[in-house]
Amino acid sequence: MGRQLAYREHVTFADCFEIVQDTSVAQKSSSMNSEKAAQLKVHLDAIAQLLYEESDPENLKTLEGIEMTVRQQFRPMSVPNSVIFIRTATGTAAGRNRRLKSTLGVLSITTQQAQHLAVSPYRQISPHLENCCLRISANVSYAQLLKMWLI
Repeated sequence: MGRQLAYREHVTFADCFEIVQDTSVAQKSSSMNSEKAAQLKVHLDAIAQLLYEESDPENLKTLEGIEMTVRQQFRPMSVPNSVIFIRTATGTAAGRNRRLKSTLGVLSITTQQAQHLAVSPYRQISPHLENCCLRISANVSYAQLLKMWLI
């Protein structure tokens, strides 16, 4: 199922953002029909090529540099587009704006959208981000337990 995290004393939101790529992307794309998937691939390839051409060549010499560059370039484009999904799925843009940390970054959603999407009032992180953090925390706890047993 995704990669395992190394033992760490503290788990951060950045850890949660990193693990999401491994756990959910492949599951979500499998429901798309093949014609739409092919069309999407063509567009994504074109976007990737444009972003590659705008990248600093120094950052593309290592795998870590490439990973960081891709994340820095794609994230600002994906978060604003997630608003389309939220607005369409909820059918509303009414209500007071609130900010919610998610696996996509910080989202601005309205109170009515949050209510429609079953996000509790005063919640500051999305349910998916919370699940990712709990999963990482469990992995760290398990690693600590193994470390204690082996000592």
